[in-house]
Amino acid sequence: MAVAFVLAGAIRGAGDTPSVMKMTAFSMWIVRLGLTYVFMRYFGWGAAGAWAAMTVDNAVRAGLAAVVFARGRWKRLRV
Repeated sequence: MAVAFVLAGAIRGAGDTPSVMKMTAFSMWIVRLGLTYVFMRYFGWGAAGAWAAMTVDNAVRAGLAAVVFARGRWKRLRV
């Protein structure tokens, strides 16, 4: 979670807010909600399934933020 917050904040601060919005929307709407549904409905994990989905979502978001940061598009933006 910390990696995702720091990298997303750095990218956003450099002016690349669309990338942060896209990766956050993807991870929240697709990963977190999708996995929560699957874990709770099909695996019967209840609240633990929601927490597990949130954990996976944070890992995916950190990975996406690392990829966006490493690509360096934010370095070429003019604010």
